[in-house]
Amino acid sequence: MVRRNYVIAASIWLILILAVFLIAFAMAINIIVSKKQSKEIIVNGDKAVVSIGNTQLVVRIADTPAKQNKGLGGQTNLGANEGILFVFTKSDYYSFWMKDMLFPIDIIWIGENGQVMGVTEHVKPDSFPRTYQPPTAARYVLEVQDGWAQRYKIKVGDLVTIKEN
Repeated sequence: MVRRNYVIAASIWLILILAVFLIAFAMAINIIVSKKQSKEIIVNGDKAVVSIGNTQLVVRIADTPAKQNKGLGGQTNLGANEGILFVFTKSDYYSFWMKDMLFPIDIIWIGENGQVMGVTEHVKPDSFPRTYQPPTAARYVLEVQDGWAQRYKIKVGDLVTIKEN
C-alpha cells in the first residue's frame, strides 16, 4: 500500500514538473518569436525614407519639442509621397491637433516595434482645437497627405521601415 501511494505521488510530481517545463518552454519560444518580429526604429538626421506596404515616402524628422510643436503648421501643402515623422523617446498616447494647418492629413500611429498601431484618416484643419490620439501607445507618428493611407491600403499591423535619406 505504501509503495502504491509513493508511485502515485511520484507520478503527480513528475506531471507537475513536466507541465512547468512545457510552460517555460512555450514562454521562451514566444519571446524569441516576438523579438524577431519587432524592430527598433533608429532615426538620425533631418530626413528619412519611410516604407510601408508597397510604397515609400520621403519624410522630414520631428525629433525635438520645437519641431514637434511646429509640425506641418503653416505649410501650404504636402507632396503625394512626402510626410513628417514625429519621433518620441518613449511610447505614449501623444495628442495631435490641427493648429495652423492649411490642408487635411492622414495620421499613422506607429508602435515601438515598427508596426502600424492605428490610422486616423481625413483629419481636417477646421477640427482645431480637437485633439487626436492613437488607439494604443505610439512611439512614432507619421503625418501624410489626406487620402494617402487609403490609396496605399495602410492598415494596423503593417510593418514600417525607415532609412536615412
